[in-house]
Amino acid sequence: MTARVAGLAALALVLGACGQGGPTPSVDPGTDAAAPDGGAGADDGATATPVDLPTCPEWDAPRTYDPPPEDQPEPDAALTTANVNPDIPVEADGEDAFPGEHGALLGQARDWAEREAPDHYAGLWLDNQHGATVMAFTDEVDRYAAELRERFGAGWWVVRGEHSYADLLEVQATVNARMGGGADSVGTPPGTVVGSGLRDDIQRVTVTVVGGDTAALTELAADLDHPAVCFEVLDPPPSYDPDGPVRTLATVPGWRDDLDPLGDGALEIAYDREVAERAFAENVPDDLPRDAGHAAEDGLHADLDTVDWDREVLVIWSGGRSGSCPVWVEDVHLDGDRVAVAVASPSEGACTADFNPFRAVLAVDRDRLPTEDALPMPVGDRPDIEAVPYPAG
Repeated sequence: MTARVAGLAALALVLGACGQGGPTPSVDPGTDAAAPDGGAGADDGATATPVDLPTCPEWDAPRTYDPPPEDQPEPDAALTTANVNPDIPVEADGEDAFPGEHGALLGQARDWAEREAPDHYAGLWLDNQHGATVMAFTDEVDRYAAELRERFGAGWWVVRGEHSYADLLEVQATVNARMGGGADSVGTPPGTVVGSGLRDDIQRVTVTVVGGDTAALTELAADLDHPAVCFEVLDPPPSYDPDGPVRTLATVPGWRDDLDPLGDGALEIAYDREVAERAFAENVPDDLPRDAGHAAEDGLHADLDTVDWDREVLVIWSGGRSGSCPVWVEDVHLDGDRVAVAVASPSEGACTADFNPFRAVLAVDRDRLPTEDALPMPVGDRPDIEAVPYPAG
């Protein structure tokens, strides 16, 4: 309970802008929910019927309360403090516990509601728009309002909820059982559920899903057909073009020993074949897996003899990636007096913030890069990284 109470206080500013309601979009056959123009995410095997997904409301959408705000008491800011009422008995694991263990009146009130109204308690949140502390029940609202205010203070707003908190937990458990379905170690296919949230303030369980596959969204909407469920559809991950102007020949974990392990990376360009052969040999280990799949996966993706030396040069990018979201170098090009480098991930959803060094061995069209005599040149907006002739230093 202690962690839950602390979370309520921490989320005060976030939840204060939440809303309820919202439009229901249609996903046209053959398009992604996040790409209605049929762009990235087009699905050739889509169903013939649009997918109606109840969308989660915008954070700043106004709530609708029953009873309405004008019929609620004057809000009391003291309810959100860390004070406890020592005269209120609190149960923990079936036994009386010192009230301070639960940290605040919010925690005491929630313990009471879950214990006394397990079938009717629908949630507790802070409404920053009105400066109110709100508790919801699905039934007997007047009775619970009187008891709550008598025990915990007259400033509580008490409203009617659509779903009990216990029901919302069950719905979220069903959503979580679908979490990550279809995802693999490299990418997140369309239709994969990558997140969920229990929003008792709007009486909804949010489902974050990757778009781009109408058939998968149709199946998911049918499996999770519940009035408490709403959807947030993400753009599908970009596709890697193995024949594009930036081709990944190899993806290698770690940096070379001669690069600063505490540095921020490097972009090295080998303009002629002799230097490129040396760079390839020094950056692609003999034991690197061959015939690797996606460009974000460690391994050799194409041999050096696939490079068109009249048109392409070899580029070594040493950078970092998350341990949970692999990346590949999507683009390298001259941008004014800088070289721009863009990375992309085949994964959607939350990524861990850990830094894992890796290097990408790339074949890049010459006309996308500065000439050798123009180097060194800054990389993007990072003054600590420069594009240099191979090898750096």
